[in-house]
Amino acid sequence: MTVTVRDAVGADEDFILALNAACTPAVGDMDANDYHEIQDCAHRVLIAEAGGAPAGFMILIRPGSAYPSLNYAWFEATFSKHLYVDRIAVSAAGRGTGVGRALYDEALRIAAANGDERITCEVNVDPPNPESMAFHTRLGFRHLLDRPWKDKVVAMLVRTLPDAGPSWDWQGTLEAERFVAEVRQWVDENPHADIVALDQIMSEVMTVLWDQCFSQTEIRNAFQKALDHLPAYGGGEERRPNSRYK
Repeated sequence: MTVTVRDAVGADEDFILALNAACTPAVGDMDANDYHEIQDCAHRVLIAEAGGAPAGFMILIRPGSAYPSLNYAWFEATFSKHLYVDRIAVSAAGRGTGVGRALYDEALRIAAANGDERITCEVNVDPPNPESMAFHTRLGFRHLLDRPWKDKVVAMLVRTLPDAGPSWDWQGTLEAERFVAEVRQWVDENPHADIVALDQIMSEVMTVLWDQCFSQTEIRNAFQKALDHLPAYGGGEERRPNSRYK
């Protein structure tokens, strides 16, 4: 069966909304008003046709968009050049026919043309969506981490374009995760009730940055920018939901 990909037009709206509803909770809810708001922020909305009939869609958002998604905001804070897949949905009849791969092939072409270095997206892990996780793994996506989103937990995924070279910013994310994992362990093992361990370690971090010849302004600006991004990570929660820490 021949699969082709084109840009969505106004007449595709009913198909997009109906397919999105059929695919929830694997994709987020989206009514007509939601779609219009997302469409205003989108770089492209793609339609895949199998045998001449619509069989799937994908919504793409570029960096710098005003799109008010916490998952998109997380990717914005993590990567400088990425093309974000807000959602992809494939009809039951289109599954196994190459529709999903065709949509991602087009997204990769668009990202390369734009100078974006990677494709980003998220997939549900709670409620689980093993078929989508397996599909994205086959396409070369890497699982970065899990994060809460509304009443779900999602896996944050990235696929680096072949010509993008080493992912310098992603290496920074990995190093941060290793460091924070050690901080978590150190804080948990703190035997001194009168010492706030996290306060101490952050003070030590500032001291080491100063010792490595970062200026006070650079240190202050970096910490302030991190604080500014904190609401995007937390989604309004004081602590990550389902955490063992109260």
